[in-house]
Order: sequence, then structure tokens, then C-alpha cells
Amino acid sequence: MSTLNLTRAECAARGADIADVSYRIVLDLGNAEQLRVPTFVSRTTVRFTSASGQTWLDLAAEELLGLTINGVPADVSEYDGARIPLSDLRIGGAENVVSVSAKCRYSRSGDGLHRFFDPDTDEVYLYTHNEPTEARRIFACFEQPDLKASFDLVVTAPKDWVVRANAPETGRTEGEHSMTVSFAGTQRFSTYLMALAAGPYHLVEDEWRSGDQVVPLALLCRRSQVPYLAVEEIWETTRAGLDFYDEHFGTPYPWGKYDQIFLPEYNIGAMENPGLVTFNEAYLVRGEATLRQRTARASVILHEMAHMWFGDLVTMKWWDDLWLKESFADLMGYQVTQEVTPFDSSMLQFALSRKAFAYHYDRSPSTHPVVADIADLEAARQNFDGITYAKGASVLRALQELIGRDAFFAAARSYFSAHAFGTATFADLLAALQQVTDVDLASWAQDWLHTSSPSVLTPLPSVVEQGASERAPRRNPSLTLTQQCTDRITGRSILRPHRLDLGLYAVRDGALTATATVPVTFSDDAVEVPIESAVDLVVVNDGDLDYGLVRLDDRSRETFVAHGSSLPNPLTRAVVWSSLWNECVDAEQSFVTFVDAFCAQAPLEQHPMILESLGSFIAEGLGSYLPAAERDRQAARAAGAARAAYEQADEGSEQQRAWATACALIGEHTDALRDVLATIATGTAPALGGNLDLRWRAAQSLVARDAWTDEQIEELLRADDSMRGRTEALSARSGRPTPASREAVWARMFGEEQLSNDTQRALLAGFARSGARIADFGEAYLAMLREVWTRYPQSMAERYVRAMPAPDLAEGDVDSHPFLRQVGQLAEDPSLPEALRREIALQLDDAQRALRAQAKAARSGGEN
Repeated sequence: MSTLNLTRAECAARGADIADVSYRIVLDLGNAEQLRVPTFVSRTTVRFTSASGQTWLDLAAEELLGLTINGVPADVSEYDGARIPLSDLRIGGAENVVSVSAKCRYSRSGDGLHRFFDPDTDEVYLYTHNEPTEARRIFACFEQPDLKASFDLVVTAPKDWVVRANAPETGRTEGEHSMTVSFAGTQRFSTYLMALAAGPYHLVEDEWRSGDQVVPLALLCRRSQVPYLAVEEIWETTRAGLDFYDEHFGTPYPWGKYDQIFLPEYNIGAMENPGLVTFNEAYLVRGEATLRQRTARASVILHEMAHMWFGDLVTMKWWDDLWLKESFADLMGYQVTQEVTPFDSSMLQFALSRKAFAYHYDRSPSTHPVVADIADLEAARQNFDGITYAKGASVLRALQELIGRDAFFAAARSYFSAHAFGTATFADLLAALQQVTDVDLASWAQDWLHTSSPSVLTPLPSVVEQGASERAPRRNPSLTLTQQCTDRITGRSILRPHRLDLGLYAVRDGALTATATVPVTFSDDAVEVPIESAVDLVVVNDGDLDYGLVRLDDRSRETFVAHGSSLPNPLTRAVVWSSLWNECVDAEQSFVTFVDAFCAQAPLEQHPMILESLGSFIAEGLGSYLPAAERDRQAARAAGAARAAYEQADEGSEQQRAWATACALIGEHTDALRDVLATIATGTAPALGGNLDLRWRAAQSLVARDAWTDEQIEELLRADDSMRGRTEALSARSGRPTPASREAVWARMFGEEQLSNDTQRALLAGFARSGARIADFGEAYLAMLREVWTRYPQSMAERYVRAMPAPDLAEGDVDSHPFLRQVGQLAEDPSLPEALRREIALQLDDAQRALRAQAKAARSGGEN
């Protein structure tokens, strides 16, 4: 095993040995504008105590220049590129002082210290991203979350740059061409949270006040992105969030200042660095943002803000408890957005999109308990997934309902008070929660947090009512609700405690009317629920307070397809749409049923958040869950519904923007929207011409249908001559559905060129749109899997693994598909790294699920 891959056991031993850590970090970035120079000089002084007298420092550098231990020069020959052995240290509580100087490499992958050349302005920008263990690419450190430390940072950079870090600037010395900036010493936090940004950033400043507390605020972005920086909206969200957390968490904001910076080529969505929160600049929408985009930006702002307490103030001891920060922050992001911002549809987004993220991982071979077993760093990297974030958030939301909202926040306040600036484990959190409730939380946690796979909740109608159809009976006054779950890891049957609402609805005068809401609490395999009168639609988990895959009975499904848009509550509609989608993903229903519902009900739907989610679902299903013989017909049906709704929507309305987005997605799968997409892509569509991102998405679908030329791409690029425009143009060209184009894109993806995150993502997205099939690229895909894991950073390697060409039912079913058999053999190959095998297994499961869905639609003959 590479010594870069730290294990839980060795870090636990080091954590028990080392204490009282502090860092002084001196970075010379004066050469950053010279792109031909690949490295910078890092000098680190580490102070700590050691019980054993020997340990190691983590450093991933190009060259170790020097090492002194307690003032004595030390041999550097044993440095292996990842670890610096330290021996003959002082023990007995005496302080050790270790100084390390090294040449470290500027990154192009988004890890460590990333250097970006802005072609829009010929400027260079730097920023850091260190989670989970990339700080060692910048300075020598003890790279594990439990060894929290204070940080004293000094940076030399070009004279006219803006330089920001976790703490406020305390002084600077200016030379002829450069300056040296000193920052205040920080409170204690983990190495992965150390942050720095340097470059000619645009800077906007303000402040937030609460009583006597004054927190300086700042927003930063590239200068070319200033027109898209929604300053007042972001300030409004930021202040509302700080007000909420200040009131509910009981600990004043702990990090002095609060900077938020939007970054190019960022390899994740955002990161919670104390005092300097980093965001992907994709959150700066180029044009009038949709409700979904604005809500997503608000929720991610409030997610990262929650981390200032959950994660930064109190940090998990090891990555097993990653959920201690991510599940809480995920819930807070959506819940607080719903409660304190104008974007009160946040929980709709959670129900439709975020839970789909959870179910995708939880039903797959990659499932794991929320409280995971993380043996090493490769496993830790892969657990930033739908279970750690969205399932954990869903379960915590259910916990809020179980013990009460006030008790939940009282436990949080106790937890912060007890462990401020330290680390914690699940047991610490459970103790804080148990103090505020009589509910047996140990048993609850065992059922929900220590098991894997989703429960399946199914309503079973009772007796057929006189005169009703045998296929879709109306219900007599009772039904049985069942739960079933087989833990995919252990094979055990799991029965969990559920608290949810059954929404009962009847069709009256052509519309659905609520007749009753029945609260249900059960932990057995089934519970009988009395109903006062016959109903047409039962909504299991109405209000979305529980977690589990919900099945619809025949009557409810048919009623929703006929009348779903008339449900009075948009969250109820979202819950049923989610249920119908999951039935199709699991091949319980033909995807044609989803198309039926989309065509009948989506044009009547008024909520733009639901419309945008439905557009994403329908496009994914058209590409994956239908046999080849059905794709054109069903895509044309969906396109007809989308076109009609788009044309009938009020000009400039949220609904029109939502339908335009849906048309852009659906248009990738059919020629029926060419004219609509052409007006959007060329900017001639009323009220949509200023949205550059939407124009590019429409253009990319046109290219995927071979309906746009390279000259038309160039014309749009002239209207958007920017780095982001060039990336979108690359993605468009990469999606041309010709053999020659696909071969060229594949060759570039795996050639010698050092790709940035944005370039890689653009090529992969285009390749997927081009319709590449297994018959043409299956063998090439299998051949590249071993190479990418050693050649690329793990985040980039995972994207390549996810580029598996789509399977077709005609090539073989789930059991006989020859290519998938080969993939399955790789997923079980013990010579491959465990993290790679896990990713391969996930792609295999997605492909098998697609084939099962295609087979279901084929057996149904185009209808269910």
C-alpha cells in the first residue's frame, strides 16, 4: 500500500502519541504568475509533544529541501514522497520543534494549492482545497482530523493581489514586485480546513452584527465573473443564516470573519473552511437564474455555514464519523433555507432531488451504514456520497420529529459546549441527544444508523369494493402498510421504526381533495391502518418526514397519472412523483408509466421547482430505462408535452424558464424539439436570450442530434467569449454523435494532456451525450480502468470509471450480457484497490438496473 493512503489504525496510534500541535507556515508564491514554474517553496515549523519519541509528518512534495528536529539538521534520505520519519524526539511533555522546507507543486486537479490561468483576463488565481487529506500538498503536517492545531500563516505573493486566509490579515510588507502578508493565529482546527486564496480577486465587504458581536463579511470572485455575483441576494441569505445559527446553536460564530469565495475549476460544490468558505463558481448563474438554481445556491451557502459549528468547531475524530458533520449540514442547509429565506421550496428540492441522491447509493452495492467503517483514506474519499449526506440528513429529520425540534437543538447546543475546538465521536453526539429525550436512542441508532439499504414501504388495499375494477379497486375502510428491507451488506432482514403520515385523497369534481391525514407509527413488518371512507389515492409519507422507498398501489398510481397535478400541496405532489420515479428505477413499473404521468400532469403543474426536477427525471429515463425500440416514440411524446407547456407559459415566467430547461434536456433524445432549441441556443427566444448557460445546454442537445454545425458553435462562442464559454463549447463539440468524433474525444480524455477538472468534465459530458455504446467502447473502457486509478487523482479517476458506455437490452439481459460479466469479474478482482472495485461495482449495478428497466418496458409493450 502506498504510504499516501493513511489507515485508521496508524492514525489512531499517532493521535494517541501526539498533542499540543501548532503550525507556522510560510509560503513563497511570488512566482505564481510564471506558469512555466511548476512549484512553490513551503516552509513549515511544527510544534508538538510526543509520548513515544518517534512519529512521522505527512508531506506530498516535489522535493524535500531541508529538515531540522529541535534545531539539529536531520537526514532527508528516508523521505518517500509521502512521509517524513521523525525520531529521537523529546518526550515527557517537552515541546518538539520540527522545521521543514520543501518545493511543492501547484495543482491542476483542484487538490492542494490549485493554480488557474484565466483566459478571460490573462490573470492567474490561486486557491486551496484540502479535504480530506490534501493539506500535505502545501505544507508538512499531521494529516488527520483529530490532531487539531492553531495555524500561523505568512504568504509572499505578487504585489497587486488580494490574499485571504482563514484568519484576518495582521500586516504586510511591500517590495518592488511582491508583498508579504501575515495573518492572525487561528483557533484550533483540523489540517484539511486550512484555506488560502490569492490573486486579483474582486472583493466586496460588509458586516453582520448580533448584540456586541461584529463579524466582517466578504464576497470574492474572479473579476470576469463580477456581473454574475448576486451580491445582495447572497448577503441576505448569509445574514439570515447567521441569525438562525446564532440563536439556535448557542455558541457565537467562532471564526472571527466570514469570507465566501467563488472559484473556477473547483472539483466539488463547496467547502466549509473556517473564515474562508469556497464555492464552485457554477453557482454564479450567467443570466436570470431559475428558482431551483437560486434555492440550490441558498441551501449550499447555509450548508457550509452550518459546518462552522458541525465539523469545524466540533470535528469527527476519524472519517468513520464523517456523517457527524455532513448529515447535519445537509439537513440544516435545506431546512434553514426553507425557514428563513425567500426560497421556501427548499424541502421540495430535498424530497425530489436530494433523496434521489440518497436512494441511488443506498440501493447499490456501495451502500453502507450512515455510521460507516472507514479503514483508510481511499475509503474515506468515497464516502462523500448520497448516504453520508442525504440519507443521513433524512434520518436526522426523522429524529427531529421523534424527539421534538426544541430538544434537537438543545442537544446541539450541549454538544458544541462540551466539545468546542475539539473532536467527537458518534457516542458523544448520542449522549447529548439522550439527555433531552426519554426515547431509547441507542436502539433507534442501531436500526437507522448502523444498518444499510432502504426500507421499502408498500400500502396494500383491503377488500375490493362492490362495482370497482379488480385491477384498481377503491379501498374499503382499511389498508395494510408493510415494510421490507434486506441489509445488502449483512443479508439480514431489517425492521425499522417509522413515524409518518398517510395522506388520503379522493377525486371530487375532477380534482383530488384531501379527506384525511392519518399518522402512523410502526416497527413491525406490517400495520393495519383504519380508513373512515373509500379513497382514490393514498400518499405514504405525506410531508416527507420519513426515509424509505415508497411503492404505489394500482389505484393510487392510476389516479395520480390522471389527476396528480390537482393535489393541493406541492410537497405531496413531489412525494408521489418521487415514488413513481423510484418504481421505474427499480423496474417495478415500466418507465412508460412515468412518461404517461409526465405528459398528462406536468403541463398542468405550476410549481417551477417540481417542473425542473421532472425535466431531469424524464431525460435520464429516456436515455437509460427504455429499450431502443421505444426511445424515439416516448421521447417524442415527452417532447410534445414539453413544447406545448413551454409555448403556453407566460413570457419570462419561472414556469417558462423551467420548461425551457426541460426542453433542453429532453431535446438530447429527440429531433422533435429542434426548432425550439434553436431559438433558445441562438438567443432569439423571448426573455431567455440572456441566459448563457441555458443557451449552451440547448446547443449541446442540438449537437448531440447532429443538428448544429461547428460554425454555429463558434457563433455562440463569439457571444460568450469567456473561459466558461470555451468549456461549454468543448462539451458541445465532444457530443457530436459520429464515430470519428467519439474516437477523438476518447483519445483526448486518455491522452498525455494534463486535463483540468472542467476540461475533463466537459469531455465526459459530451462523450455521454454522443450516444457511445458498449459495442464500440466496451473493451477500451475495460482496458483503461487499472491505469486511471494510478495515473490520476482519485476524484478524476472516479469520473473516468463512471464513463462506462450505456448498455442496450439487445446486447444481452442482466444475466447474459457479456460485457457486464467482464465488469463483474473486475469488481471482484482482489488485485485491484478496494476503492476502485467499489466504484466499478456501482457502475455495474447502474447498468444492470438500466437493463432491468428496459426489460420491464419491453415486456409491457409500451404500456404498463
